[in-house]
Formats: sequence, C-alpha cells, structure tokens
Amino acid sequence: MDTNTETDLDTEMDPETRLEADLRNRLAETRSDERADELCHRLLEKDTVNEYLIGLQDDCTRALFYNTATRSITNEPLEESDSDSDSNSDSTSIEHIPNITNRNRLRAWIVDREWSWIHPRYRWIVTRGPSENSTRIRSYRTQNR
Repeated sequence: MDTNTETDLDTEMDPETRLEADLRNRLAETRSDERADELCHRLLEKDTVNEYLIGLQDDCTRALFYNTATRSITNEPLEESDSDSDSNSDSTSIEHIPNITNRNRLRAWIVDREWSWIHPRYRWIVTRGPSENSTRIRSYRTQNR
C-alpha cells in the first residue's frame, strides 16, 4: 500500500521520478491507472530538448508543448480517436499557436491560461503572476548590466 504524502514525494524521490509520479497521479484522477501510466510515459517521452511539455488543460484531456525550433506551442488531444468518440478528438484537432518568440511572450501566454496540471519547470510562473514576473525580470536586468 502506497502511503506517500506530497512531502514524502519531495524528499524520497529523484526529480525525474517525482515528476513522473506527479503527472501520473494527476492523470489517474481522470482515467484508469493503466491508461494514466501509458499517457504519462508518452508525454514524458515526448518532453525533449526541442519540445518541452508545458502542461495539461481541459481536465487533463489536452497536452501543450513548446517547440523551440518553431517557437510555437502545440495544443493536442491526449486520447486517440476511436469509434465511440466524436471527430474533435482526432489528430486534426491539434492546434498550433505561433509567434511565441521569446521568454516574455511564453511567460505571458502561460500565465494567461488555466491549467489542470503544469510541469514543475513552469510552475513558478503561474504561482507568481504576471506583475511579479515583470518586476523580477526588470530587477534582474538592472542588477546584471
């Protein structure tokens, strides 16, 4: 029986295992454990140097990735279409959001959205809010001139 608390996860696991457990647990809230494991593995496998997983939206039904080569965000459905699902669940419903050309635009875009789950590399952005981020960025630039 697993009795890990959030504190236990933070202290007993390496960062990759903690990330996987966090994502898998959130996915398991909306689907079977087996399906959550499959999706977690698929999402983290796709989270690479050129394509960063930002997070999940719409009750964990869509995944968003930032592509560094095209400087765009891809918003794609998690579930593959099958005979019982409507046509909005297939690969044609992948949305590309272009022109995220710098970190400030990426931050602003992330802050302006609602998230079901967000990757830890971006959580500091949503917990601080846009005005605090702007102040932090200006302060950093001023100190490092």
